[in-house]
Amino acid sequence: MARLNSFGSALSRANDQIRPAKKMDTGLVFLLIGAGHYILSPLLIGASHKIKANIAPLEIGPQDFPAKLAVFFETQARALEQIGFHRTAYLRVPTAVTGASARMESYVVTMFNRQTGDGATITAILNVASGTQQVTTQYVELSTRYPDGRMFDTLNTQQLGAFGRIPSETKTRLPGQNDPRLLYALHRFVIARNNVAGRPLSTVENNAATWLANEHSGSLDGQVRCGRYYLSKRTNEYRLTLKGAFLMSWSLMWPMSFFRRSAMHRRARKILQEFRAANPSLPPLPPLPA
Repeated sequence: MARLNSFGSALSRANDQIRPAKKMDTGLVFLLIGAGHYILSPLLIGASHKIKANIAPLEIGPQDFPAKLAVFFETQARALEQIGFHRTAYLRVPTAVTGASARMESYVVTMFNRQTGDGATITAILNVASGTQQVTTQYVELSTRYPDGRMFDTLNTQQLGAFGRIPSETKTRLPGQNDPRLLYALHRFVIARNNVAGRPLSTVENNAATWLANEHSGSLDGQVRCGRYYLSKRTNEYRLTLKGAFLMSWSLMWPMSFFRRSAMHRRARKILQEFRAANPSLPPLPPLPA
């Protein structure tokens, strides 16, 4: 019996030594899986992500927009018309971005304010898979570009940006601010506090399709200068560099996406508080036009 008890004790001690090793092995497996995800995903995205260098926006009529977009576009356009903008074009941008499992196309309404020289775009981006269009995001973007190269951009998309920061560009993201009139007031507030003088460029009014194509290539050329993309002469497409693939992928993956989203909302609250403090007597906006 004593021998049996001694054997049982030895077996128990051996099991105690084995169990931590099993736990360690399991933890190592999860660590390797996580590391593989953060290494392989950027490589896969870098290999499949392509953006056409030259896009050809097609001018269409409002009746050519998908029915699911009609209410959003008309509501936003009428609100901007109340504050001095007028519509310059309705555009469809065929597939410009492709990836491993999807292609993206866009519908855009361009608008222009003759008094201030500011441009506006109302955009819907659709994911096209198996012949089905699914709306991924809808937003309003206000842009003012100056001859010295400075550009101010204010938009209300909920999506995180995937591009690197360009020093000459001031981007203000205000997710959840769905009234374009307030968005425009905040846009002008940001420009005013940067003490910008002179008349902005106003190319959006003359040829909206050309302007949109130039804005597309111009923004990507900026990404080339900061090392995120390169232009493939063979395919005439912008492709991610190794640096760009990792930085873009990591910025959109958890946990970095969580921290970036929190920071985006924090900055939005801060600029809105500063705007309200500078305009304490500003009356509430009337309801959006139906």
